[in-house]
Amino acid sequence: MINKCSLYGAATDANITCQRIFDEFLALEFSNPAYGKVHMLTVSCFMIQHQRYSDPALLWMQQALRDVLENGVDPSDIRLQMTSEVDQGKRDWKIERQPGERELPHITWSITIADQPA
Repeated sequence: MINKCSLYGAATDANITCQRIFDEFLALEFSNPAYGKVHMLTVSCFMIQHQRYSDPALLWMQQALRDVLENGVDPSDIRLQMTSEVDQGKRDWKIERQPGERELPHITWSITIADQPA
């Protein structure tokens, strides 16, 4: 049996959800520092694909991803930037999407977390 993500249609085995795959990636990051180097990319891509960021967080993270992917900024520098710019005490908005926020458009992603090797 195939399980499909309700947001973007990624196909997985019946007992594996996108959230479970994501949680397994996070476990790898905590158990092996080499995986931790891409934590920002893992979390931001998963959160964007699953429409979990609030509008302000989404805008901030999209720019951060552009900086990493297009401008060569090291993800660790983004982590420092997050601490100095949008740490919990420095922002007046929530990270996670809140009830009542506008619905985001559906995007068909060419690569999803389900496509990554285990």
